[in-house]
Amino acid sequence: MANRDADRRAETPEARRRVADGIRESMESERHKATARTDPRRPEKSQTMEAVVERGNMSAALKRVEANKGAAGVDGMSAEALRPWLRANWPRVKEELLKG
Repeated sequence: MANRDADRRAETPEARRRVADGIRESMESERHKATARTDPRRPEKSQTMEAVVERGNMSAALKRVEANKGAAGVDGMSAEALRPWLRANWPRVKEELLKG
């Protein structure tokens, strides 16, 4: 009986709103953690991004995407189109990533 009462309370609009608010707050928190911005008070962050965009690391990542025949992302670019696009655009993208 207690389980049924708990289930009913979980189905109220207020309970659903609290759950949605909690999920939204969690996603916002994670989004802020995942930014590539560097913090002058934390030089290790810029060092980490420099390691991420290092040529060997990016080359290995590209090879994995190509080997997996990675699906197109939100931009619709196919895995086959990625290498030529990176050749043309990588210096700008790398600079933007390092700037945050």
